[in-house]
Amino acid sequence: MKWLFSCLMLALTCFCTAGDNYFQHELTSGAKPWTDKPLFNNDGKFHFVVLADRTGGARPGIFESAVRKVNLLEPDFVICVGDLIEGYTNDRQKLVAQRRELDALVNQLDMRFFYVAGNHDTGSGKDMAKYPELRKVWQELYGPEYYYFLYKNVLFMVLHSQESEEDCIGKAQSDWAVEVLKKYSDVKETFIFVHYPLWQESYLKKYRELEPLFAELSTRNHTIFAGHEHQYTKFERNKQKYIRMSTTGGINSIGDTGRFDHFMWVSLFNDRRPVFANIMLDGVTDENILTEEMTKILKEFKTVRQNIVCKDKAFEMPVVIKNPCKDTLKYKIILTGNKNWSFSTPEFSGEIPAEQEITLTLKGSVETVFPAPQAEGEFEAAGGNKFKMKLPVPFFLVNNTEMSVPYTASAPVIDGKLDDKCWQSPVSGEFRDSVNSGKSKAETKVWLAYDNDYLYWAVKCYEPDKSTIVRKHSRRDSAIWEDDCMELFLDTGFDRKNYYQFVINSGNAIYDANVPDKKFNADIKSAVNFDADGWTLEMAIPWKDLKVNNPGNKQMGILFARSRPGRESICQLPVVGGGNHTPENFGTLRLKPAAEPVPGK
Repeated sequence: MKWLFSCLMLALTCFCTAGDNYFQHELTSGAKPWTDKPLFNNDGKFHFVVLADRTGGARPGIFESAVRKVNLLEPDFVICVGDLIEGYTNDRQKLVAQRRELDALVNQLDMRFFYVAGNHDTGSGKDMAKYPELRKVWQELYGPEYYYFLYKNVLFMVLHSQESEEDCIGKAQSDWAVEVLKKYSDVKETFIFVHYPLWQESYLKKYRELEPLFAELSTRNHTIFAGHEHQYTKFERNKQKYIRMSTTGGINSIGDTGRFDHFMWVSLFNDRRPVFANIMLDGVTDENILTEEMTKILKEFKTVRQNIVCKDKAFEMPVVIKNPCKDTLKYKIILTGNKNWSFSTPEFSGEIPAEQEITLTLKGSVETVFPAPQAEGEFEAAGGNKFKMKLPVPFFLVNNTEMSVPYTASAPVIDGKLDDKCWQSPVSGEFRDSVNSGKSKAETKVWLAYDNDYLYWAVKCYEPDKSTIVRKHSRRDSAIWEDDCMELFLDTGFDRKNYYQFVINSGNAIYDANVPDKKFNADIKSAVNFDADGWTLEMAIPWKDLKVNNPGNKQMGILFARSRPGRESICQLPVVGGGNHTPENFGTLRLKPAAEPVPGK
């Protein structure tokens, strides 16, 4: 009996450590950037999982769900592409707590997990000097930020894409990577994991040190995984696959093309190249769910609403669909009504000739506008590329009644306190979720006024729990939209094409652009104030910077948007559906002449 027990214990030990017989690395002492779980061993072939970004506004329960589902699949190991904590603080206690929370999650995995450093994990660019504790805590708990290991004659390299204040990879790391590649030139495959998608043109300009690395990669089979931009796209370079992951619980506009929660299942066999399967938390797709070629189509693809005509609850609305492709585009539009909306023709299908447009006339009846109906388009381009996208049906809800902006003879004091006479009547309408048109979870009120020199904007952002407010950006024209923020979009020429964008967060940091000119900077005056209910802002934008002369009685396109990262989707007024950058769907604003009765006069 004792002999049998000893045999069972030996077999169990072999099972738990067998995977490590194939595992080689160079880290012999100190902390290591992986967990101490076993490597699951499958003879002859193996599988691993890649998890995507979790933070930038983590949505509760998503990452946890992925961990449970990965355990059901039993891959050999799991790796990520970074950004698994919120970071961006020098409060060591908070950072360690965030790390311990993450470690508790990944330790629920039955198999080994490998860490990758994203900008939320170790900082990025000049933020690295601002938040030095980020990197210190990482190095204490996980050791190096770039490393490699071999598993079953496959090379796995982890790079640190934001290791310097220049927000790039330095020469020392690049030289190290080239040496590793040369040392293991005869491996079957090479996989690289890095947070920034280094192969994209916008990054290559900053990463000149990587030219020798890409030159070395050009002679071997390899795949690169990255994250950061929270939108899945498969790229191909020299017949090799470069995959930018979406999210596994990170902030995202779920439902937009390429934006979803998923993880990647990678299978390696003895006699062929890797096989990739995108495993959604609610389904499975292959790696072609969105390719680089398809993104080029989507950038130019347009659906344009016309004004809705509604009589006695019956509506009629033309929708223009433009085909930017040089080949015919097949389409199928499916409209889903509800108890308030019904469509006389709920489905349309056909073909759109190359570089032409068609007009579909949607007809039906409506009782009340909320909840909004849904519409999805299925499209097939040349070569069999298929893609789906939600059409901006909430454009039904665009308020065709003009938003009137009063002239004020008494300019407000820009102090963020909203106690000026011109802030008597807020803009009518309520903010609603841009994805499902549901009422916003937190109330928002906006005001507008103007005089001959400025357009004035004020907002009251009610916030049930001020401790949840995200505020990580402070530099002008940084990614303010990732924070709790308000956005104002103005199509001053009313051409439904060009527009100005103004973003301000709860720390009074500003982003402004004359889209598409992102170098634009207006001479803005602004202030933010906190009170018991949330936060308020005031802003004065000079007409001269908007190239508007004699503003009275002028019409413009307008959209307001509010972001509450991690708590709900972007909310809009008026609701235009999907993204904010759709000037064809903006509401209409009219500047009332000074002669009309106005507040403050």
